[in-house]
Amino acid sequence: MIVYLDSSVLARAYLADEPGHEQATSLLADPEIRLITGTWTRIEVSGALRRAARAGRGDGAGLLELLDGDLGTAGPVTVVAADQKEVEERALGLVREHAIGAMDAWHLAVAALVLPSLVEPGKDAGFATLHEAQSSVATTLGLRLVKVGCPGHRDGGRRGKNGGDAVRRYERWARSRPAGRNGAGGNGTGRNGAGRPAGKSRSDVTDFNQAIIEEFRANGGQVGGGFAGAPLLLLHTTGARSGLDRVSPMMYQDLGGPVAVFASKAGAPSDPDWYRNLVANPAVTAEIGTDTRGFTARTATGEERDRIWTLQKEDYPAFAEYESKTDRVIPVVVLDPA
Repeated sequence: MIVYLDSSVLARAYLADEPGHEQATSLLADPEIRLITGTWTRIEVSGALRRAARAGRGDGAGLLELLDGDLGTAGPVTVVAADQKEVEERALGLVREHAIGAMDAWHLAVAALVLPSLVEPGKDAGFATLHEAQSSVATTLGLRLVKVGCPGHRDGGRRGKNGGDAVRRYERWARSRPAGRNGAGGNGTGRNGAGRPAGKSRSDVTDFNQAIIEEFRANGGQVGGGFAGAPLLLLHTTGARSGLDRVSPMMYQDLGGPVAVFASKAGAPSDPDWYRNLVANPAVTAEIGTDTRGFTARTATGEERDRIWTLQKEDYPAFAEYESKTDRVIPVVVLDPA
């Protein structure tokens, strides 16, 4: 059997105090199951483990070493790639049809595109996830559900022969919690503020952002899938040319009153539209959780920028990836309470 691992499941393999940990580790140890995952899973899970380490709940270097080993050439999980444009189109279609989270849709899209070419005749293609909404869509795509987070697997409750050894292996390192990946905009599928998907029109990006905005507002500021637990806000800026209200979902860093946001645009050569808007009109508002607050935006410089940016890259390695892709200095924007 070949199974696609959602990032939420892989993260559970290192989180010994979370429901589903033993099931996740037994999947990694089962020699009868071939495991694959998408290219952005490493970044998602790395961010979760770095935040866990920062909270004092695990050895950061050790956790990341285990992750890299599991995703390496000799590891139990094979990282696969699909055409990015095709992934984005399929994910957008799943969001529109099923109203699921954006990153839930991204992983399903990769699985749907890659698995058919990898499954041998007479073998099953599975999808392992923690999320009910993602589970139901996976079945409509013809994937056999491997549900983690309850006793036994949904594929019949099979445990790997070396499951106990795997649990002990991960418990050497892991005392942590699940959290978001690359945060808002680290996934490469694009959000206004994290970067427009390559080859996608502005209207497509707007639709993709709108799905995230609606999920955010429907769930008190929370977004599911790989973004679960990530600090996300909705930034309202005034269009520099149009004068219209613009809303952009993006990741933020809490500075203890002020917050910081990052004009990364996924490493694109130009700044995102929302950044140009707030440079022209620094008075902004942001939806954080269920609250809407007023802020004054300014671009951080010098030691302040370096300190905030360094921490962001440590907690969310996707931002270091963005920095490596562009020659521009990525603006770090501090939002001071109005």
